[in-house]
Amino acid sequence: MNITCDMAMDLMALYKDRLASDDSKRAVREHLKNCPECRRAYAQYSADKARPETPPCTPAGEELSQKYYKLAKHLHKQHLVSTAAVLAVVAVSIGAGAFCTIRMLGSRK
Repeated sequence: MNITCDMAMDLMALYKDRLASDDSKRAVREHLKNCPECRRAYAQYSADKARPETPPCTPAGEELSQKYYKLAKHLHKQHLVSTAAVLAVVAVSIGAGAFCTIRMLGSRK
């Protein structure tokens, strides 16, 4: 089966990872035997794929860590302020309710 270079390039990843169908494998194998350009491209692709990915740089990791810390600190402060506001509203409500109750009981006498 003859395939074009574009088709071979499209199937290269599947062929390399052994995920292509038997027909596709056969077609790519045949094409690579007859096409030196695709053979070079496949060799380059295989070499690139075999190389491990480089780990992230330490300075960027530290910078990200500092940004995360600042964000966490900000969110924690926001949470504390929100909690304090809710507690203040509850305390005022309880105080107002107690005041009204005491005043009503005092006016009955």
